[in-house]
Amino acid sequence: MTLDNYLSHLENGDLVITPGDREDIVVGTLSSLFSKTFPNISGILLTGG
Repeated sequence: MTLDNYLSHLENGDLVITPGDREDIVVGTLSSLFSKTFPNISGILLTGG
């Protein structure tokens, strides 16, 4: 899923679970915390090998 599509699925209180090597998702999620237009997530869980 591209970052644009992912961001359209965010809702308030979501826990985002993503592979640690998806820098686009990690940076996009952190950036959404500083935006007034995106929902506020509850956390990010990074997975990896």
